[in-house]
Amino acid sequence: MTRRTSAGAKIGQEGDTVTAGSMSQRIKGLLNSPRGRDLMRMGRRQAANPGTRQKLQQLMARVTGRSSRRR
Repeated sequence: MTRRTSAGAKIGQEGDTVTAGSMSQRIKGLLNSPRGRDLMRMGRRQAANPGTRQKLQQLMARVTGRSSRRR
């Protein structure tokens, strides 16, 4: 079964490869859609929360192997 995204890319077929061009088109399509705008609004609201920022800094420190503690 094949269906298309809002950006017109085919999805749902086995063996399909996603090129950088088609991926960027799909991302642009999402960001320009009402759902994409809602996701951006939610992300900005979460990014403004100090608790969320601290959790993200701790996660980045674990992933990169750096200490995020300030002395």
